[in-house]
Amino acid sequence: MAERLKKLSPKKREGVVRSIEAMFQFSGGIESAEVEKIIATLQKQTFFSMAPEGRVSYAQA
Repeated sequence: MAERLKKLSPKKREGVVRSIEAMFQFSGGIESAEVEKIIATLQKQTFFSMAPEGRVSYAQA
């Protein structure tokens, strides 16, 4: 999932949420609580950081 997000590189939180939801649309969808868990996990792994206003900054590889 991280690789696909890196390729898409949405710049705002809403874009990240939509991208994650799109990845699961053909397997029955995903609940918003699960999306939040995924975002929290990716932030904990320092894949990206999210500013309070919703801007997304990706870690340099």
